[in-house]
Amino acid sequence: MKSTNLNRLRFRLVVVGALLVSVWLVDSMTFRMRCRAQFQQIRQDETTELSVFICRHDFHLFLTDHQRSLVAFQGDEWLDSVELYTDAGAGGRLHYVKRENEILAIDMNGAHFEISERGIRSLGWRWLSPLPQGELRRIDSHGSSHYNDKAVVTPPQLREVYLYKDSSI
Repeated sequence: MKSTNLNRLRFRLVVVGALLVSVWLVDSMTFRMRCRAQFQQIRQDETTELSVFICRHDFHLFLTDHQRSLVAFQGDEWLDSVELYTDAGAGGRLHYVKRENEILAIDMNGAHFEISERGIRSLGWRWLSPLPQGELRRIDSHGSSHYNDKAVVTPPQLREVYLYKDSSI
């Protein structure tokens, strides 16, 4: 009797585990398809260069950037993605400097990332650290339906880059 109950429990656990893996796989595939479609909409040219893009997912009624991910592309090839800090209501920002073979990025909460052809590597939380040398660019939304990626003409104050002091991500 005990072994029968134990076998039923094992079977149920296997079924639940398989369902969870299936849901995760479907979510992962749809995330990639959504992000690739968003990237293709804003892509300007057929470059083969390393580039970054912010993908919105799990849309929220009034928080513009409720959940967003940094996605790295080499030309049209998806390299890697990492979840970014959640919007607190003002819209998200990411600053970055593009170098010859890498991109150094700073999220609005002080998380730093190195993006290369190998993918995205977290450099940890570096609150108010100096900005990397080179042409600084900013990706932001300010409530619009898409992100703006533009060069920063006037060097920003550190408090304009580091908006939320939170090391949780």
